[in-house]
Amino acid sequence: LSGGQRQRLFIALALVDQPEIVFFDELTQGLDPSARRIVWELVKRIRDRGTTVVLVTHFTEEAEVLCDRMVVMRDGSVVAQGSPDELVERHGPGIGVSFTDATADAAELRTICGVRSVVISGGRVQLRGERRMLAPIGAYLVETHSARGTSVPTDIHVDEPNLEDAVLELIGWRAA
Repeated sequence: LSGGQRQRLFIALALVDQPEIVFFDELTQGLDPSARRIVWELVKRIRDRGTTVVLVTHFTEEAEVLCDRMVVMRDGSVVAQGSPDELVERHGPGIGVSFTDATADAAELRTICGVRSVVISGGRVQLRGERRMLAPIGAYLVETHSARGTSVPTDIHVDEPNLEDAVLELIGWRAA
């Protein structure tokens, strides 16, 4: 059997007695993307039937797709729990906004509601903060550039945090 077929067989065997709860440990480890998606659909159907699924995985994308609630562990201890969205909101790095503006004023940008950090390097502005900062940043850019008679930056990039960002923060991972 292929890896995907083998996993589907394991799922079928686990469900023979129609259990109320089923545990899957690293269910999609080593599967190709199409086999992984097939297994995900099977797990969703099991969950939607009312069976409680406990999924052990290292894949945050899989947890985002399949889990209503999560527990994140580090060194054998629980460091956080909640829905994937709650974990991203509480422990993620915050939304990021970047653009090029050689005349940007860091002190002024820091006063915008929801902005947590401002880094300006070589005319490139990088902001981190809460989602509520997006509209005020847009207004700031329009107002300041209109007052200067210059164009608003056209290279604005918004970086949405994801579950992997939050999990890496929770486990204390730092880039080397």
